[in-house]
Formats: sequence, structure tokens, C-alpha cells
Amino acid sequence: MSADPALERAAAAALATRYQGLPDGQAVDRGGWSVLSWPRRPQAAWAHRVVALGPVSGASLDTALDGLPGLPVLACVPDGWLDGSELSRRGFDMPVRLVRLLAPAAAIQSAPRDPGWIEMVGPQGGGEVSAVGRAGGGPEEPWWWVAPLGAAGWTQLVAYDGDDPVATGAVHVAGQVGALDGVTAVPGERGRLAGTAVVRRLVQLATERGAERVTVAAEPGTPHHGDLLDVGFAPAYGLGQWSRSDGTRGAGAQAAPGRQT
Repeated sequence: MSADPALERAAAAALATRYQGLPDGQAVDRGGWSVLSWPRRPQAAWAHRVVALGPVSGASLDTALDGLPGLPVLACVPDGWLDGSELSRRGFDMPVRLVRLLAPAAAIQSAPRDPGWIEMVGPQGGGEVSAVGRAGGGPEEPWWWVAPLGAAGWTQLVAYDGDDPVATGAVHVAGQVGALDGVTAVPGERGRLAGTAVVRRLVQLATERGAERVTVAAEPGTPHHGDLLDVGFAPAYGLGQWSRSDGTRGAGAQAAPGRQT
């Protein structure tokens, strides 16, 4: 299928909730892009992002980049929405290919039993969420993990093996689309099993909150991607995650602006 603006907007809304929860974090729509920024960590790989919300142009990209710091910036663009030469001219490279995965909420059945205890958490669970996220290879910044806890539309789960938190993940529901975010587990089989159970439960919760479709992005060929396919997700279309980290500015640019999903 061709890229679906409704899915991209839902995914961007989930990510915006995270940035808005960071101290002084910013999330605005500008020129057909979601512009996300955390000025407190200008050198972090995820500090500044621009995410296409529909078919876009080079001129609209210049508008989105205007005012963002020079280092670093990530841009996520679905296949067919912007000629890659427009990004290359502005100093972007594309080291990562992603795929947009999609599942009708009803297609994902609950696990027969959860491998551990899965609990819905708010701000009081920030320590567990951050510990699992960082152990799973995500950003080292604790604020990244706790930022959206308790936000409207956001549901965060933690899975425990005994007293140990071993997996976490969230879903953000906007209208009839649920977007998974930050599905992460500690290394090893217990983390993998618990992470799969968390995904199934998140889809159930999204359905209860009115979602008819659930989406997530993943890197093809990774274990996380395989687990999502096993749960019931299917590839919908490709995404390109472009990065700019050398401070260059392509012609016409005004300024330059993670296994986790």
C-alpha cells in the first residue's frame, strides 16, 4: 500500500507526546512536518527530529528546519513522499531503512498466559520504565523514558519477572489509530517473551480505547521486527530515517535541526 498520512500522523502524535513531556521540550507542526526538539541535549542523536506528515517538498523541509540547531537532526520520510535528493542536498544521509507495520486491532490475539506480571504504570513507575528502556539499548537519558508518563492518550505498561521489571512499552491512541512507542525489553529470552506479551496487551488496550488499527515502525531483519510479525503485524510500506550530524547545510536550507520503536 502507499504511505498513509493517518498512520504517520498517529505515530508523530505519540512521539510529540514524549517530546512535550521533556523539560522545555518542543513539538509543533510546521510546513507539513512534525518538528520535535529538546534544546537541553543538543548533541544527543534524538534531540531534534522532523517527521513528514504527508507528501512534502524541499521548500517545506526548509520551513521545518528553520530555527533548529545544526546538530544533530533525524528526518523520517515514507517512501514516495519526498525525493531523496532533496534531503541529500541538505546534508542528510539515510543509514537506516524502516518499515511501517500495521495490524487491525482484532487480528492480534491475547497471549494464553503472560510470562510474568504486566502492570499499567504512570509517573510513579518511571524508575522501572527507565531501567528497562536503558537496559534494552535505548537512550541513556532517563528523562526520555519518563517524559510521557501520565499524558492524555498514553498508556504505559511494565512486565515483571518476579520483582524484576523486564519489558516495557506504550500505546498512544488518537482517533481510530493506536501507535506503539518505546517497546523495549532487557536482553535475553525472558525479556523477549515479556516484550511480546506487552505488545499483545497494548493492542488490547488500544482496541478498548477505540482504535481500529495499530501501527509501529521497525527495522527489517531485527529480532524485534520478527517478533512483531509473529504477533500479527504485517508490512505496509517503507520508511527512510535520514540523519544529519556533520553540521553541513545544503543549498536552500535555512538551518539543520531509536531497538526501540
